[in-house]
Amino acid sequence: MYTTRTGAAPATSTNSTNGTLTPTPDGLQQLASTFPNNPSVAILQTYGPYGVKVGNPQPVGAITMQSVTGPGGITTTIPFSLVQRLITTPFKDQEHLGRLDWQPTGVDHLFLRYFYQDLAQAAAAGDIAAGGWGDSLGSAHSVGADWTHSFNAHWVDQIRYSFQQTRAFLQGGAFPNCTVTAINSCPSDIVFSGSSDLSFGYTQNPQIPQGRIVKVTQVQNNATWSHGNHTLLFGGEIDYQNSPSTYLPSYGGTFVFNNLSNFLANGPLAGQTAQNVSTLSLADGDYTTRFTELDAAGYVQDDWRVMPGFTVHIGLRWEYFSQPYNQLHDETVARELNPATAFWDQSLPIAVRTVTAVDDFFKNFQPRIGFAWNPGFDKQMVVRGGYAINSNPSFYNIFSNDAVLAPTSNAGQVVCDGANCLPSNASFTVGSVRAANLAALPRGTDPRTRDHGGVHVNFRPPYTQTYTLAIQHQFGGAAVGEMRYTGSITQKNFQSSNGNPTLLQVQQRFPNYVPIPLCQDPNAVGFGRPDCSLGNNSLVGNTGWANYNALQLNLTTRNLHGLTGTLAYTHSKALDNATDAFRSTGAGGSSIAFPQNPLNPGAPERGVSGNDFPNVVGLGFMYDLPHTQRKTGLLSRLMNGYFLDSVYRYNSGQPYTFYQPVGLDAFTPDISFCDATFNGDFNVGVGVDTCRLVLSNKKAPLNTVVYYNPYTGPTVNGSPTLGAPQFVAYQSDFVDNNGNYNPGTSMDPSSAHWIIDNQAYAQLAGNPYPGSGRSLNRGVTFSELDATIIKSTLITERINIELSMAAYNVLNQAYRGTPGAFVAQQINLGIVDYNNTGSVPTPTGLTSGNRFVMLGAKVIF
Repeated sequence: MYTTRTGAAPATSTNSTNGTLTPTPDGLQQLASTFPNNPSVAILQTYGPYGVKVGNPQPVGAITMQSVTGPGGITTTIPFSLVQRLITTPFKDQEHLGRLDWQPTGVDHLFLRYFYQDLAQAAAAGDIAAGGWGDSLGSAHSVGADWTHSFNAHWVDQIRYSFQQTRAFLQGGAFPNCTVTAINSCPSDIVFSGSSDLSFGYTQNPQIPQGRIVKVTQVQNNATWSHGNHTLLFGGEIDYQNSPSTYLPSYGGTFVFNNLSNFLANGPLAGQTAQNVSTLSLADGDYTTRFTELDAAGYVQDDWRVMPGFTVHIGLRWEYFSQPYNQLHDETVARELNPATAFWDQSLPIAVRTVTAVDDFFKNFQPRIGFAWNPGFDKQMVVRGGYAINSNPSFYNIFSNDAVLAPTSNAGQVVCDGANCLPSNASFTVGSVRAANLAALPRGTDPRTRDHGGVHVNFRPPYTQTYTLAIQHQFGGAAVGEMRYTGSITQKNFQSSNGNPTLLQVQQRFPNYVPIPLCQDPNAVGFGRPDCSLGNNSLVGNTGWANYNALQLNLTTRNLHGLTGTLAYTHSKALDNATDAFRSTGAGGSSIAFPQNPLNPGAPERGVSGNDFPNVVGLGFMYDLPHTQRKTGLLSRLMNGYFLDSVYRYNSGQPYTFYQPVGLDAFTPDISFCDATFNGDFNVGVGVDTCRLVLSNKKAPLNTVVYYNPYTGPTVNGSPTLGAPQFVAYQSDFVDNNGNYNPGTSMDPSSAHWIIDNQAYAQLAGNPYPGSGRSLNRGVTFSELDATIIKSTLITERINIELSMAAYNVLNQAYRGTPGAFVAQQINLGIVDYNNTGSVPTPTGLTSGNRFVMLGAKVIF
């Protein structure tokens, strides 16, 4: 199969306020004239929005004149505008499949297969308007072979071999030579933080390029031995995975300037503070981490026919998953044992300077037991039941997240002071930026003072207990109904945690919540934390759990008066204490990954899972419309041969959680009792507060938020001061024209849906973590009907013409996902994005779009 599609994607630089602007081509020429030989101007001309010529970037919208100040205080006024470009976005899906089925002897059967797929999608990520987009490239090779041999009438053995190699890369695009194998040829990244100047480089995804190759080899043996009423199944397998991952954020550097003037000056202007204006985030470490994994499994099962209508299944499976995480241990040990390559202080113990090795876990014993009963009093009924334990391997995201933190990598910030950061030769490539700045990243320090990551030393695979009981009954010869109860309990699941939280304020005001000693040395990096020697520490442990229970109903028909189809309904409930094991962002279906109370990640986090869909309906059928009595002639051909094929899906709304920013107020330093230092650091936290909003009145509109503002004192030296707290409408506070702070409009908390979870309210509630539970709200439901009408006409005995009309989303229902849940963006809070069709969070990844119709025709002969 070969599929290709090409389209054109326009992009205009915009943001939510007044647009994201960049100097026009005339403005660039004026900058070059005013600041000759300025490296920043040369970088902007070569790598900026107009430096990338693909798509013919053009000024669009109103042109505004803005003053720009460069080195030496020289100021010029140049034209700025939005920029627009138009690029083609081809999509390719090429697939090849080959199979060989051969039976060389009466007791041997050989089956071979090969599958190849090549995928390419242009402009898959990044900023098209700014000239910083990357293409998604992927390919897969899959080879498999099965050899089955029958030794005798009782014993059959099967040997299976398979190999698959999958490659997925995000690279190239605006800069075709920027690939994972040529990272030094890629551009670095410029972000303007304090203005509407348009950032450039791979600004929306500074991790471009990145990619992963996954090579999996499997050798498996399955044997079946039958004797009397017993059928014994036994076998095992060995799997080996080799997965080199190319990913290290800030490897190529991310520059942050306040505005274009600071960029031209390569640092702060007179009167500005360097640390707040101009920095370079840079990371030193291996750009590629070569994860490997060796797994093994063995099983035995007896299917015992106890009596003609009753069969019992008894089995045991054992699995071993090696620890790919130990690749980070091996990598850091090899580096730190060599003084020439070591990152960290050589006087520190090797255990401090390296990633801790994780113990192997060999106790994955997984029993299975089940039965099937066909009672003699009703031969149309079958009762089935079963129980099993299944282990789950680790997620590679856990390992790749830690690969970018200390002690694996040496990441930090370089302060730009006008004489460093930007290469003086105007080269903006990763190679040039690293050559100019790596020396500024100090080596020989203590890795515990950097953003740190890790897992517990007893990190192990989670396991799930599953159980089911079903009753199936046949009705006549064309219908079968089933009622099934199923459930699962997952334990030792993965959960993110703040491994060394700042708890001093909590302990001082709520001693009972922190019954552990904290670091009392104000000069230590861990002051106010459990470990004096350690700063931010992001851990993933086995403290997660999940619980699922469901009632499933199913009715299947086969040619029941021309109707063949299945109707299924599931009523279920899913609970857990962490839907996402990683650094989630509070979007629909995923609450904040970290618990509010870092010392208690269990019971307080109990809530509805982000994957909980209580009501799910699925309907699929094909109906052969009744034929007329006339079998021949033109009228018969027109009237007969119609089929209706339809699929209907319905899901309950997806749960989601409202969340708040780390800095709760734009005019004051107000925060919650959750660790702001950790939460606000994107390297380890999620960039938002792990303390959740407090539910006040669930009947009030979703977007009503009250704030217990403690800054009600007089304004002193331009800053608000503490006073008697009062409830005000959130974000109603302001600074007047005289520079005095107004705490906001008074508001009764009972009239608001939410209360901001800050320290003032927590003290009023007598609880440092008064935030509500997870997943209290649900988004809109998903409902979609697809239908196809087929007309089959027999022209001759060998030729048949088939016409079809397929309508997708027949009822044209928009799936709007979950409302805005971030209280800092009140313009979207509690409001569904009516322009977003959303995506259905099911394994198939289905998406509801606008209704469209496809017409088809084919000749069958």
